[in-house]
Amino acid sequence: MAAELLRIEELRNPRLALECADRSLKIDPAYPFAYLNRGSAYMMLDQPREALADYTEAIRLAPGLSQAYFNRAVAHEALNQYQEAVKDFTVVLGLDSKETEALVRRAAAFFELLQDGLACKDLEKACQLGLCSPLDQAREHQLCPKNNH
Repeated sequence: MAAELLRIEELRNPRLALECADRSLKIDPAYPFAYLNRGSAYMMLDQPREALADYTEAIRLAPGLSQAYFNRAVAHEALNQYQEAVKDFTVVLGLDSKETEALVRRAAAFFELLQDGLACKDLEKACQLGLCSPLDQAREHQLCPKNNH
């Protein structure tokens, strides 16, 4: 129970999360989840470059860790590195093709890259998987053609 409460406090306090991750890495510098957690704390502190480095290290240590690719893609978005975000979201979707949030976020990156056709395809797939509101919004703003879903 105490560990659960500490984790909840960590989520509310990114500085505490950084300290905990740093302590974990002193004990085991090859623990990918410490890098993942520290990266998330950096994102909460609006430090996406630092987060990017930690997510990259988590991926190096655990190449199949989907959450690290997802989080790194979000950090790339924060840095306006949309092509890199697309690459990482594509890896996430290769690991889990039904990850609707990755589809929607990759679509947003495609829109930023002016690749509307690819963006709309991702939104259509997300809708087929049950998440239709982003596609509806894109159609409402005339970004995607209107069809029945």
